[in-house]
Amino acid sequence: MSLYIMANPGFSYFSEQRLSSAGIQHVFVSTGDRDIIKVVEYTYVQPFLQKDLYNLGFGDYDAETDQLLDESTSNNGDQYRVFNTVLNTIPDFFSHFPTAMVAVQGSDSHPDFIARCQSACVRNCGPRPCRNAHRRIRIYRRYIEENHEALTAEYDFHGGFLKNDNQIVIEKFIVGSPYTTVLVSKKMLPL
Repeated sequence: MSLYIMANPGFSYFSEQRLSSAGIQHVFVSTGDRDIIKVVEYTYVQPFLQKDLYNLGFGDYDAETDQLLDESTSNNGDQYRVFNTVLNTIPDFFSHFPTAMVAVQGSDSHPDFIARCQSACVRNCGPRPCRNAHRRIRIYRRYIEENHEALTAEYDFHGGFLKNDNQIVIEKFIVGSPYTTVLVSKKMLPL
């Protein structure tokens, strides 16, 4: 069973694909409460675990600056359809780069996001961990966890997180672990 089928393609937006030397972009319009141009962008990062590593970036498109705004929160009323659209770009990415690996992180997992959020906190988190941190990556982790058996028939998953000494730990994905990074690669078919 492929990720494409599991992501419910009938409940996603049509996206226009653009290939570039840096990777692939998928552009689509979120038509919830208002029309918002969204971009899913796969950008080459570096070699990693004997694969080419690409970052999956996602957000609103700012036509004035020609940039992806990955920290924006649209609240456009179509979050499930948008999420399915993002998921449906993954099999397409692997059709172009079958031996690559994709890193998924939330822009709300970076230390600078947490510091900015805490300085303007309206939820009074105080000394507790920031409640707004890691929301985006939790959505992806939850999807993987709920569909783990079916997904691992076609894809390999790893999870990553920062230890207290600021070292990144990467391990085979364990359901229930609080990863701040998820890595996915396509399983290679035996010859």
